[in-house]
Amino acid sequence: MPWPLLLALAGCLTAGPVPERFLVADPPVEAYAARLMQTILAVTPHAHLADRYSVHLARLDDWRGFGGLATGPGILYVDAGLVRRAFEAPTSAYAIVVAMILAHEIGHVVAGHPAQALRATRTRAGPDAHAPARELEADRLAMGYWQALGWPCRLWTVRFEADVRAGRGTSQHPTSERLGQAVTLCGRADPDALTVPTSEIMAR
Repeated sequence: MPWPLLLALAGCLTAGPVPERFLVADPPVEAYAARLMQTILAVTPHAHLADRYSVHLARLDDWRGFGGLATGPGILYVDAGLVRRAFEAPTSAYAIVVAMILAHEIGHVVAGHPAQALRATRTRAGPDAHAPARELEADRLAMGYWQALGWPCRLWTVRFEADVRAGRGTSQHPTSERLGQAVTLCGRADPDALTVPTSEIMAR
């Protein structure tokens, strides 16, 4: 999968669990995702709650078109096909994207967004006006986790630049605003960022 398309995979919030028919059982791949999740959690305010987190594989791209979801207190889902590719090539762009998705979804949970989204679902009939702000906050927290781990933060800028060029984004995932925040927090994208070795991501 080319970088621009790969980096387009987004995360989201949903008010309930992923339907069982979309879940995927693949213990080695799930263990890989869990190790990466725990690595990220270690630098978050929820480090002491790490044992309450779980990550599950699901065919999210088939269900909702997303790469990851946070559905409750520490309950994360990641697209099974994407994680499997990262598992098979842990120094590839796939590993970078999985690490981005997990950091973003953990950011949602740390910020209390799943509960906020659930309340919004119960009280509104139309789009959630606060969703864009939650996405930006989850990104901000995720980039902070990357920086704390010493991972190349500018890859977030690369991701959102690719999305802007391709015209991707929604009202709830405002790509231009997300790019602006990434530039502020991480800096402009390095032209060589696409070839940054990623072995350090799984070496911790």
